Amino acid sequence: MSFFAKRRLSVFAGTGVTVLKMTDANGNVQYKEGKASTEGIVVEDERWGQSEVTFVMKASAKNPLHLEAPTVDYLLQVKVQVDGSIKVKGSHDGWRNGIPF
Repeated sequence: MSFFAKRRLSVFAGTGVTVLKMTDANGNVQYKEGKASTEGIVVEDERWGQSEVTFVMKASAKNPLHLEAPTVDYLLQVKVQVDGSIKVKGSHDGWRNGIPF
């Protein structure tokens, strides 16, 4: 049974792995990796129509390799049609999270 029949979203929050490749002057390579927290990811404003559902996903995440860097905040407006088509419109605060400062 689809979530349209149930009129309920199943929310899952996940983040990918961030990998930093570091090469020293001698050509030695080291890798550093981390995974951002999902704590700052939320879904709000869930609204059901006859053949669509809309919702807003907000997130605030830190680069797991630069914990002193400020968070990147972003927002997605999502519209899912019963036929499976999806429209996503998004914005973010523009902070370059991965660039050392």
